[in-house]
Amino acid sequence: MRGGETIHDGAVLAWAQVGGHYQIVTGLPGLPDLSTPASAIRAFLTAVRRADLGALSALLADDLSSRLRDDWNRRADLLEQLLKQPGAIEFTPGMERAILRYEPGRALTLEQTPQGWRIVALQ
Repeated sequence: MRGGETIHDGAVLAWAQVGGHYQIVTGLPGLPDLSTPASAIRAFLTAVRRADLGALSALLADDLSSRLRDDWNRRADLLEQLLKQPGAIEFTPGMERAILRYEPGRALTLEQTPQGWRIVALQ
């Protein structure tokens, strides 16, 4: 078997064979869900919104820090809205990459790995 799901103390754990060993890929507390491009993007947005930007803000002028925070929040909101639209995520013919275009010239690109979908480019 290359993967499956088991229930442990009420938690559903999904696991997969990775490099000859079995690894839990979803279900553990704190482990991001990378099972689909959409879930990986949602995990990324959660991390962005929770990020402590205190150290970065200390290096920037107040105006620039405010604009940067506003820009990230705007992008996160836009990405969340796009995820609600069927077909917003485009796949390459071999299904190894996924692209979410969110503004002219800007996209989030993900690649399927044995550990799940990972962001490989953010424009």
